[in-house]
Amino acid sequence: MATFIDCIRYKKQISPAILRNESVHAIGVGYANPQKPSLGACIITYIDKSLSMRKQSSMTSSFRAKLGIPARIPVLFERVGRFQHHAAKPLNQTRIRPIPGGVSISSDEPIAGTAGIIVTNFPKSKHLYVFSNKHILVPERPGATNSTYQPGVYDRGRARINRIGKLFQYTEPIADINYVDAALARPRQNRLLDPRYLLGNTGQKIVVPGHLISCCVGMNLIKTGRTTGFRRGNIRSVHTDVLVDGEVVFVDQIVVTRHRQVVGKAGDSGSVWLQDRDHYAAAVEYAGTTDGRISVCFPFHWVSQVFGIRVAVPTPNGGFRAGVTKGRMNRPDCTLPLTKTQLKQIQVINAS
Repeated sequence: MATFIDCIRYKKQISPAILRNESVHAIGVGYANPQKPSLGACIITYIDKSLSMRKQSSMTSSFRAKLGIPARIPVLFERVGRFQHHAAKPLNQTRIRPIPGGVSISSDEPIAGTAGIIVTNFPKSKHLYVFSNKHILVPERPGATNSTYQPGVYDRGRARINRIGKLFQYTEPIADINYVDAALARPRQNRLLDPRYLLGNTGQKIVVPGHLISCCVGMNLIKTGRTTGFRRGNIRSVHTDVLVDGEVVFVDQIVVTRHRQVVGKAGDSGSVWLQDRDHYAAAVEYAGTTDGRISVCFPFHWVSQVFGIRVAVPTPNGGFRAGVTKGRMNRPDCTLPLTKTQLKQIQVINAS
């Protein structure tokens, strides 16, 4: 029986070589049998769904022979579509004031993503911000402004009345190693934001009490995304190195699935997965497979470290405070906080 420590060690050794294969989209570590965790861990290789069984068999033999994976380390292959950023597809979304987490948002671009969650600076909580992905809140079009719109521009949100504020900060990798795709937008006034989370299309809003420091394989999650609405998911693998859009590698990511059901679609980028049992923020979606059955995420705790933020929690007097943190797990089947060295590889850019 292989342990998570063994599998993580071999995954790190072989990941760069494996991701050069055009038929491989991601590689991570999870349970060999999710229904029987006692059977131990395995390396999960997410291969293109068009690959023939013959080529898959040949790939298995080649991986073990050329990359030195011992027979005691199980290697499972899961067929998926190509991973891509969940940017935007046409879908009607409404204007909501004040703005909770889980609704349509965008930069001054013809796209729409998800306002993942409302956050505040920490430890001195004075301002509220919308947290989402960089590729949702940072415009790429020459001449575009730093304005932020809700609903997103693709959802007919460009009218002046829908401009809620502007880009505040975003992340850039210093080297070719990517950990997060993250940005903050600051509203014109705090009262434009609602420090709660919208549950699908029910209109119900819940309080997110804080965030988890670690996310573990097997964890049950829920989320609201701009396109798919309310969804349930389960963490299939952690420590997953993912090739997004065929060229950008994100390391040590989280893969979320749900019994071959759709968990995320274009426009869900920026949505925040919550732990099902207590609604603590867990992971941030930014990409997924084209068929929507896999969501690619990073731990929310990482952006808490990078930006110095916490989930915003409403108070009885109509104000807000910083949420709490919990759940650090020093286990190989769980994510860990970014180290000081890793944090130095992420640059925080202040928008002009």
